[in-house]
Amino acid sequence: MKLFKEQIRWKLLLLFSLLLLGISIILTAQHVISYKNMLQETFEEQKLLLQDNKLLRAKNHTESLAIQLENELAAYNFSKFSELVFSDAAKSENIIHIDVVDKSGNVIVNSSNSKLHESPIYPKNINTNTLQVSEQTYNHHPILVIKKSLYMGSELWGVLTLYFSQTELEKKVLNYSRQMEDNVHQSLYQSLISMVIFLVLFLPIAYSMATHISNPIIDLTKRAEELSNGNFMPKSVEIGNRKDELGKLERTFDKMSENLQNSYNRLALYNTQLEQMVQTRTLELEAKNIELEKLSITDKLTQLYNRVKLEEVFTDQIQAARRYNAPFSVLLCDVDLFKNVNDTFGHLVGDKVLVEIAAILNATLRETDIIGRWGGEEFLIICRETDQNQAMLLAERLRSAVEHQTFSTDQPQTISIGISCFSSNDTDVAMIKRADSALYEAKTFGRNRVVFSPC
Repeated sequence: MKLFKEQIRWKLLLLFSLLLLGISIILTAQHVISYKNMLQETFEEQKLLLQDNKLLRAKNHTESLAIQLENELAAYNFSKFSELVFSDAAKSENIIHIDVVDKSGNVIVNSSNSKLHESPIYPKNINTNTLQVSEQTYNHHPILVIKKSLYMGSELWGVLTLYFSQTELEKKVLNYSRQMEDNVHQSLYQSLISMVIFLVLFLPIAYSMATHISNPIIDLTKRAEELSNGNFMPKSVEIGNRKDELGKLERTFDKMSENLQNSYNRLALYNTQLEQMVQTRTLELEAKNIELEKLSITDKLTQLYNRVKLEEVFTDQIQAARRYNAPFSVLLCDVDLFKNVNDTFGHLVGDKVLVEIAAILNATLRETDIIGRWGGEEFLIICRETDQNQAMLLAERLRSAVEHQTFSTDQPQTISIGISCFSSNDTDVAMIKRADSALYEAKTFGRNRVVFSPC
């Protein structure tokens, strides 16, 4: 009798039992639906498998019959040809009708008086060895139609058409569908029995859990778990108003949660500000590094590569040429009589002339060529994938471009170019030496010319 006086416990028990019942129903329904869906998928797979097997057998049968008929055509045995058609139609339960049409559209063999075949079928529409498959309806039942070209030797002779019944496939699919429905009903019955057993066995446990003290503890546990994951749940007014130890525990927990949330918000704000500062600083450093890297490899006057960068590229190009046996050439260019420019117009004008010549050379080069200031009024050009003839043509184009350019001094200006090409076991020092020798020869023989130095 004491148990019946504790109304809160019984209310909780009733609520918990209803919850369990609802969950059980939902789980049971989900189980049945999942099982039904699984069976439905299996049914569709089996149906497709049956259809594929049926189609494969029909194709193989058509191919086999076509081969036999073509053999008889090759032997000009037309009586045996007709016997094969009628025999094949008679002995196969799945074949409704067979007909053969020649390339003029005339029906040569018709296994029955049925007019299943379509209006005259002209082989020109199916003039390859591939099978043509289609589906039709005959007496309200689906049938499979397969067409195959017949050849006499290498010449198209006609078309073989077989009409297959799919009644057997329909029966198998229907039987499997009924079996699936029986399995679903059995699964539903078993699930209901399991649900009832589960509810009966779980009622005593539900009673012990649905007590006045369990709910606050569960609530605090959930809130503690959420708090550990960074989620701050609202206060529980009902439990917090209690006067016992649970109420005091709830109020203490609320205060702790509030302090943690304030600290978390401040920390999040600090982290955001710090990330912004780090990102800004990182972008600045990256920009500075790019600028420093550019300055370290760029000639300050001409804005071309400096000698340090050229030597690095030169070494890499020699290694690549050795590895892949690829040709490349170097062009050493020198401004003719540049000392006269400095002596006549001053070094500032001379620097301007160097910048103008560097711009002309850079604009005239190909995208794959690499140019830099080698020193003083000398420029070095590394030409990848370039043999002697190509290097000579390029050098002449550079020389001509400078010769026909109008400079700020209003005086003509020319350049001399020495060329060397890579050979096996060559080095950068050797190539520069040969190019410098060729350049000296160009200067000796009157300047404003291109000279090649052989290996």
